[in-house]
Amino acid sequence: MSHLRWDFVWQRPQHLLGRLAKQYRVLFVEEPVTNTDVPETFLEVCTATKAEQVSRVRLVYRTDHHYWIGHGDPAMQPT
Repeated sequence: MSHLRWDFVWQRPQHLLGRLAKQYRVLFVEEPVTNTDVPETFLEVCTATKAEQVSRVRLVYRTDHHYWIGHGDPAMQPT
């Protein structure tokens, strides 16, 4: 899991994973994001930009207002 968004800034992790993806299946897991415009929480899986061999995965969490979701957020803990 990365604290960086794949599309934010092209840095070392994206370079390395882009190269690894030429020979291996790569899933780039981002931190969850909030969204007020979706009816329910869902897992988003899509092709990463600049590296078609990389799949980008993140949880889109339905909320009433946008906020940053960190590792210790109670919404992300098992119930």
